[in-house]
Amino acid sequence: MPAPCLAARRATRPRFALAKARRGRRSEPTNKEKGHSIESIESKILAFLARYPNEQFKAKELARRLGIRAEQEYEIFKLSLRKLQDERRIDRVKGKQFCHMHVAEVLDGVMELSNKGFGVVAISDSSEEIFVRQNNLGEAGHGDQVRISILPQSQPKKDLAHRREGEVVEVLKRNTQTVVGKLERNRKTWFVVPDDSRFGKAIVVPTEHVKNAEEGYKVAVQLDSWGRGERASEGRIVEVFGSAGEMHAELRSVLREFGLPTEYPREVLAEANGLPGEIPLSEIERRLDMRKTLCVTIDPVDAKDFDDAVSFEKMDNGNYWLGVHIADVSWYVHEHTLLDAEALKRGTSVYIPNGVIPMLPERLSNHLCSLRPNEDKLTFSVLMEITPRGSVKRYEIRETVIHSKRRFTYEEVQEILFGPAVENATPEEMNLHAMVRDMHELSSVLTKKRLREGSIDFESAEAKFRFDADGNPVEIVKKVRLDSHRLVEEFMLLANKVVAGHIGLSKKEEHPKPFIYRVHDSPDPDRIEELAAFVE
Repeated sequence: MPAPCLAARRATRPRFALAKARRGRRSEPTNKEKGHSIESIESKILAFLARYPNEQFKAKELARRLGIRAEQEYEIFKLSLRKLQDERRIDRVKGKQFCHMHVAEVLDGVMELSNKGFGVVAISDSSEEIFVRQNNLGEAGHGDQVRISILPQSQPKKDLAHRREGEVVEVLKRNTQTVVGKLERNRKTWFVVPDDSRFGKAIVVPTEHVKNAEEGYKVAVQLDSWGRGERASEGRIVEVFGSAGEMHAELRSVLREFGLPTEYPREVLAEANGLPGEIPLSEIERRLDMRKTLCVTIDPVDAKDFDDAVSFEKMDNGNYWLGVHIADVSWYVHEHTLLDAEALKRGTSVYIPNGVIPMLPERLSNHLCSLRPNEDKLTFSVLMEITPRGSVKRYEIRETVIHSKRRFTYEEVQEILFGPAVENATPEEMNLHAMVRDMHELSSVLTKKRLREGSIDFESAEAKFRFDADGNPVEIVKKVRLDSHRLVEEFMLLANKVVAGHIGLSKKEEHPKPFIYRVHDSPDPDRIEELAAFVE
């Protein structure tokens, strides 16, 4: 009996092995079947990862989530993963995990840092602003031109004022390499605490680069390296201003912090000094000569330059002939000159406590273009005939030459209007005082007319500093808005309105005049929503 059993086992082995082999051959897909299966699984993988772009999956977890369980299908699944990875259609990260291949959108713009630690990048050639969290700022500083990468699935978020999110990948251009702050010390470590809180961290200064500064001094530090993450920035002191809190030290540090130039290049001063001090007769003859017209300036008591003047006459028909005269700087500063380039770079005059950093050199701002009394000056003038009810009947806009008869302060005009009559006044003084009172009467009419027509009258409190003989502030007082202030304001507003109307009419002509406009567009709905949330 044993023999047949053994024979039977021998006989069945080949048949079993053959059947197994046949089953294996039948289960192996053809090239056509294999390609179709890979394409199908590829589509499933891509669709699934696209739904979860910020998540990563191990191969077995991904297969389970896709419903792939059969051994043969899993082999095709692994082939599909390798193929998609080679084609860079999916990404493989550490730990043998797979994720959606994010093609980063890269944008350039200017970084604006908040003192709360985050940043907002205003994108170049766009109105979009991208939110950047503190841990994504890299080495970017306030005002730097940066390149950012938009984060995956960065959708507008209500708490971020509908901004997408990004991270800094490159600093294209530094806004500044110098930071102003206060020098302090912790044991053997020197560091500067920046005045601008948007800079964030203190700057470490190696002992050999402290210069002659002492603890508690205001200094300017040149950055040698920018800190990233928890690493501190390092720098060297390049300028020492003096003790923190001391008037001149603080003022110098502010000028340095904002890059305000206190001196002019020699070639610019040479060009200014080369300008003629006398007005050529040919230029006077070309203009409307108003030197015999009674003109005055009205300015603050501490004004150094006088930009505008007013003239005023009563006409035989009962109307007023009002002139508003503005210094004609363009006769002295021509396009493409060194003075023009320097003025463009500065942009405006900057007023500081007890002083000013002028846009133009002193020879121009305080002398040639200042409408000082008893001197011939070149001006642009708006001349208006105004009815006693405040309506402009006609006007002229002319290039003129004037000769101011008197420099008034606001306080002097206020005294003329509401103080006692001046005894033993000369005929010239009596004429001046009568003109001032007539101007005040007209300005009151203009104010009432303007408010009646819907104009807004802003009343905001202003502070004024008083200084001692050494230039230190000793008192802060509230500026009182006088009727004399309103008098000048009304005349300037009316002149601007007439000029705007004149230019507006020219738009209808065949050859309209070029002009600079400030356009107030409709507000951004997102900004309105943000404001509403803030107000609430």
